[in-house]
Amino acid sequence: MKCPNKSDLELVLFTDFDGMLFAFVDGSYVMRITEQGFLDRIRTRNLFRRAPWNMDAAYNIPSLGRTYFMKGIYIVLLIY
Repeated sequence: MKCPNKSDLELVLFTDFDGMLFAFVDGSYVMRITEQGFLDRIRTRNLFRRAPWNMDAAYNIPSLGRTYFMKGIYIVLLIY
């Protein structure tokens, strides 16, 4: 799978959720990245069910198994 355009890339998040790097692109898609490259393009809602559309930021705390997604004044917590 080819790398997304720079203008399409919104944020990148490293997480222990499947031990992968995630690139959020085009507002509602996420691409899984490994050492082999980009694996696939999935709707964000299919992978992170409670994540907001067009999120502003994301933060991961691997030791606690928590990922925070931020959109405006809202914070959504994903526990895995």
